[in-house]
Amino acid sequence: MTQLIGVAKGPTLAAVKEQISKASALADLVEIRLDLLENKALSHLSELPRLKPMIFTFRKKSQGGARDIPEEERLPLFEKCLSCNPEYCDIEADTDIAFFDRIAQKHPQMRIICSSHDFEGMPAHLDESFERMQKPHVSHYKMAVMAKTVNDALHLMAFARDKEHLTCIAMGEYGQLSRILAPMFNSELCYASIVEEDSPLGQLSLNTLCDVYRFKEIGPQWKIYALLGDPVNKSIGHLFHNKTFSTGSVYLKLHLAIPDMPLFFSLMRKFPFAGFSVTMPLKEQLGPYLTRIDPASAAIGSVNTILVQDEHLIGYNTDGAGALNALEHHRPVKGKHMTILGAGGSARAIANEAIARGAKVVVLNRTFERAAALAKDFNCKAAPLEEFSKIRYDILINTIPVDLIYDSQSLNPDAIILDIVYWEIQTPLLKAAQQRGCVCVNGLEMFKEQALLQQKIWFGF
Repeated sequence: MTQLIGVAKGPTLAAVKEQISKASALADLVEIRLDLLENKALSHLSELPRLKPMIFTFRKKSQGGARDIPEEERLPLFEKCLSCNPEYCDIEADTDIAFFDRIAQKHPQMRIICSSHDFEGMPAHLDESFERMQKPHVSHYKMAVMAKTVNDALHLMAFARDKEHLTCIAMGEYGQLSRILAPMFNSELCYASIVEEDSPLGQLSLNTLCDVYRFKEIGPQWKIYALLGDPVNKSIGHLFHNKTFSTGSVYLKLHLAIPDMPLFFSLMRKFPFAGFSVTMPLKEQLGPYLTRIDPASAAIGSVNTILVQDEHLIGYNTDGAGALNALEHHRPVKGKHMTILGAGGSARAIANEAIARGAKVVVLNRTFERAAALAKDFNCKAAPLEEFSKIRYDILINTIPVDLIYDSQSLNPDAIILDIVYWEIQTPLLKAAQQRGCVCVNGLEMFKEQALLQQKIWFGF
């Protein structure tokens, strides 16, 4: 069973006490980062409340510690702190073996964690790195490496899951899945910050792990769903899907670059991935990795949803139906004149669905050739973006960053306007539309509709 550890960073004694109190509701253990504490706090560690079992860690500078002091000063200070008899202590693997012996002799009941941190990247030979860590008196090993790609994290997780008493942590943004999925892959320890903070090492907070990802419920038989894209930081998919998923499924965000796709779609088969959402710039790059594509999605030439079915990956697109469902909660589109700004994958999906529902579509784009190509594919009309003021429309859909029509006077006050950007509820276009008296549909409405359609594909309801 994975133990969830809240990391107390001080720097004052009062701050540590407060952090221990906050962590006690969710954490199984609390790690006290001694190298981050003021000297005054180090002299009063015996006053800390023992609400949870504690790990004392005095990280050396080369292993990510805050104090740049020589070993002949650090180790005696660390040893003095350990006189408080925490349940665990964390000692770096490259520490003098005599220190391991001395701590084990003085504190036979204390469990020793042997740790190693590589901030440069993935070691070439993980087995050899793990072998070099072996020390007497150790109850658990922790190997943390900086993931440069999501594939690094998957490789590390695959290595760790058949090892006893080894926790592997992929640090950085690309490695967050190794923290979230720790209960699925034989990882005994998972470290989390007690306070909400942006961590360059990718450490998530206790609240995020437990409230968003349901960390305490995750088990070996759970299915994994994930967003693939480059970047994915603005996505709210993890908030929406995890909130609506039933027990047994968890949803992640995976930052995947185009060059890393071939290896990813090989490595992912080692894990219980059951489906993916896909965002830019990968939507039009998935063909070689899919067993088949839904015919409507193939016509669009863009995939935003993948169903993993046995050994098969099946591609779909829910962007168009999601956008039209959001619009038709406000007004039917049949027979209406619709103008779409942009000619990318989302615009293609929306145009295809709108035409199927009976709308009369014209596509505008800065590069007119792209708009013309879309119009030819779907038998609709095209025009340069600069001709927006000449176009008649009942419905306006924006799929690009527009800077030509922020002036509310250029908008049709009787129109319904959708901006597909969902991470900014009041976009400049929607602000102008609201001033003009238009019916406004924000991208969050479309996002929810297309996300529900994704769940229907994944779960079959």
